[in-house]
Amino acid sequence: MEEVEPRLKELLFPSIADIAVLSVDVNIEIVRVEAQCTTVGAACPGCGAWSTGVHSSYLRFPADAPSAGRRVVLQLRVRRFRCRNTMCARRTFVEQIPGLTGRHGQRTERLRSILAAVGLALAGRAGARLASVLGVSVSRSTVLRLVDALPEPEVPTPRVVGVDEYATRKGRHYGTMLVDVETRRPIDLPPDREASSLAAWLGQRPGVEIVCRDRAPFFAEGAAAGAPQAVQVADRWHLWHNLSEAAERSVAQHRRCLRVLTPAASQPESEPETVPAPGPVRVAMADRPPFRRPDSGPARSRPCPAGGWTQLRSVQRQLGMSWHTVKRFADAAKPEELFTGQWQNRSSVLDDYKPYLDDRWNEGCTNAWKLWEEIVPLGYTGSYQRVRACLHDKRTSPRPVTARPPSPRAVAGWILRHPETLTEREQLQLKAIRTHCPGLDALTHHGDSMPPELNAHLLNTDPPAHTRLRRLVNSAFTKPRTEQLRQSVQTATDQLLDQLAARGGHADIVADLAMPLSLTVISNLLGIPENDRPDFRSWTDTLLSPAPDAAVQSRKAMREMHRFLAELIDRKRDVPGDDLLSALINEHTHQDGPRLSRAELVSMAFLLLFGGYHNSASLISTTVLALLSHPARLAAVRSGKLAMDRGTEEALRWNSPAMLAVRRFATQDMQIGDAAICKGERVWLAWASANRDPGQFVTPETFDPTRDTRGHLAFGHGPHYCPGASLARLENQIAVTSLVCRFPKLSLIGPVSKLQWTTSLRNRSLRELPVSM
Repeated sequence: MEEVEPRLKELLFPSIADIAVLSVDVNIEIVRVEAQCTTVGAACPGCGAWSTGVHSSYLRFPADAPSAGRRVVLQLRVRRFRCRNTMCARRTFVEQIPGLTGRHGQRTERLRSILAAVGLALAGRAGARLASVLGVSVSRSTVLRLVDALPEPEVPTPRVVGVDEYATRKGRHYGTMLVDVETRRPIDLPPDREASSLAAWLGQRPGVEIVCRDRAPFFAEGAAAGAPQAVQVADRWHLWHNLSEAAERSVAQHRRCLRVLTPAASQPESEPETVPAPGPVRVAMADRPPFRRPDSGPARSRPCPAGGWTQLRSVQRQLGMSWHTVKRFADAAKPEELFTGQWQNRSSVLDDYKPYLDDRWNEGCTNAWKLWEEIVPLGYTGSYQRVRACLHDKRTSPRPVTARPPSPRAVAGWILRHPETLTEREQLQLKAIRTHCPGLDALTHHGDSMPPELNAHLLNTDPPAHTRLRRLVNSAFTKPRTEQLRQSVQTATDQLLDQLAARGGHADIVADLAMPLSLTVISNLLGIPENDRPDFRSWTDTLLSPAPDAAVQSRKAMREMHRFLAELIDRKRDVPGDDLLSALINEHTHQDGPRLSRAELVSMAFLLLFGGYHNSASLISTTVLALLSHPARLAAVRSGKLAMDRGTEEALRWNSPAMLAVRRFATQDMQIGDAAICKGERVWLAWASANRDPGQFVTPETFDPTRDTRGHLAFGHGPHYCPGASLARLENQIAVTSLVCRFPKLSLIGPVSKLQWTTSLRNRSLRELPVSM
């Protein structure tokens, strides 16, 4: 036994010193461990004086952490010592084993910490259920009490604080909730929502940089007074809440337009003179008289005297009802006017199927069971009794019972939700409402940066839809087809250079060459009429404008561009031409069935027109800038020692027109460097950064057309590689070579550092490139 005891102590109490295991008794339900402390004395908890004088001893039975599903109970022999300090208020005290027992504790410290951790993770009820599975019988209140006894953690000063109110009694008592927005953890719960309390709290934490709050004025005043250095912003939930309320109010103003979803009720030829007795209807709780005991005196309802009451106040006092309730009964001309409680006209699971029931009723089918069997396969989940009650109303009512129109809140939800989350029935209902109500149609598109039809292009699709669209476009941008355009590109370039030569002096390469040439080439390819090209250039400039009001103007430009492309497609469908857009329309109306939807046609035209115009123009201007800022490379191009195709590839790598790839979404959790990317998150790949990666290119900041540029990503990679890359290369080679050879004295006006760039998240291009001819 002397050899076993140290091993038992090491096994049962590995981190606790000064304890000896005397015996272990194990049965099917419980493990009893007899132990005692081995120290000679103990320190008084009151004064700290050491004492070895034993007063008495007794047994304690604290519960310990379970073992193999069995409860573990310790049988500890603890001693009571005398305190020898005459100045101490304690005469005796009980020894405690550090790390194992505490004063008045029914559980060991390690079991206490386990239950507190479970409570922190799951709270009371769920924590108690998990503890019982682990072999510890404990109530939810005990779990919460253990959590409440934990010391308050040290909370660092948050950088972003969220402020909102909570109600301890709704409409009466409110407090303030403070949350660390970055860690999403509550910080503090002040008992009121006064500005002074918030200001005092923020004043003690000068590190707060951002205060995220709602529209409450007292929060605004408190944040301004307590943290004047912090920026005040609106939190996401209140922004969405405010938007939903505004949308619901707007829909409510067009309530009559919602009736388009309900069939018109046929009026009976003659109205009956008698009013049928109403069926049992649930009345609102607020409209019912208060419940009183039968012996509660005058509040009890009594029959009206023969002479009747002439004053409502007298009736109120006699019946013990409120004055408004008595007046409502007195003003009612018939019983139906009293049925206006909160349970009237509520939505039902049968509402969506009432049009079907009306149609079948009008066809002569009046069997409730048969109709119930018919609508169950359609998705109805209610009971047969509800269908029978609906048909009973149709039998007894002189007017047909039809489905009620959707509520303004439901329609506002359809408008605010993403179209892909709506059911097919909801989409059809929203479409019918928008068709009959221009106001709600405008509300649906309000705030959209791009009409929905402009989003159905190649960049926003994945296989197999992307493969089908890409196959139709690739045929127009093969190298042989692109080479057929060489003569037309050269002719357009020579015409623009002739205009520059005739004018002489100074010129702007962006406005006088790059943009007109790119717009001419892509417009000829797609079949855009010449008189419409200036409008498209204006819309594109608006979309790329960095002006403060660009968002509003961009939405307007998008709508106008969408309208223009839709009308152009309609015209070319009637009068096709020898161009790419007419060929795509022919695919749309193919004899085997439509290969391109109308939305895909409009979106494809937008993508080709926008990308073929702006990106090609940016490439031409940045290539000219690269050559003019590197005279040795410019001389090599003029002498023919440097082929312009290599200069084009290096210009694409050195200063890519497109900064970012198309948006992608992570299909699984991953780690890239120090960044953790969760499944479903949006990911943007930076082409411009990849093209200047020192691991791929030596001295990437240097413009060197002689380098090996294979691997640059200016035109993308993989399935989303730019289909018009060959046309952009051809335009750049012809335009830049013709320009520098036509004007041998071409030079920049002013330093490169003074040039202005149009920058956005996706694109980077020169606003102007002034040169001397």
